[in-house]
Order: sequence, then structure tokens, then C-alpha cells
Amino acid sequence: MNNPFRLILGNVAAAFLGQGLGSLFNWSQYAGNDSQQQRAIAIGDIQIKIAELQRNKAELQQKLREQVTVEILKLEELARAFQIEQAIAKRDKQRLEIARVSYRFGEGDSERYLAYIPQVEKNK
Repeated sequence: MNNPFRLILGNVAAAFLGQGLGSLFNWSQYAGNDSQQQRAIAIGDIQIKIAELQRNKAELQQKLREQVTVEILKLEELARAFQIEQAIAKRDKQRLEIARVSYRFGEGDSERYLAYIPQVEKNK
């Protein structure tokens, strides 16, 4: 039979109350010797530490999931911006080709054609 204080108050408080009141009610024959009580207390402490470690692990996993989600959203934003820049560069290249063809057929002037070249190089 275990110490009834251990069932109600837990290992640490039961150890103190069990030793103090154990002699009064003669629970010492049921409670076991001091080494067994110390081992029980040590096991209880280890179980508490394991529970704390598991809680910390769960908190860290949640924080990591949140950070990964934020980084994925940033990556998607950068990917969209990159695609937009690619489309702009493609249109600028097409405008340059139109200006080049127009210039060859004499419809454009040199200044307009030469103004497109730095814009396309900048967007590249």
C-alpha cells in the first residue's frame, strides 16, 4: 500500500508528510524504506523533466513551422516579383525589336532606337 499522502499531494510533499506523520500512524511498514522513497522521488523528478522536455519540443516545432511558413510566403512573393520582371524584360526586348525593324525600314529615328537599348540592358 502506498503512502496516502503521495496519492493526494504528490511525491515531494508526501515524502515530508509521510516521514513526519508516518511514525504517528505507523505507515513506515507500508511505505517502504528511505532508499525506495528516494528512488520514487527521483523517478517523479525525471518524469517531470521528461514532460517539460516534451512540452519544449512541441513549442519549438510550432515555432519552426511558423518560421518555415513565413519564409515560404516570402519565397513565393519573390518568385512572383521575378516573374513580373521577366515579363517586363520580355516586353522591353520586343519593343527593342520593333524599334530596330522600324529603324531599318526608315520609320523611326536614331534617337528613339538608341534610347531603347539602355532600357533593355538595364532590365536584363
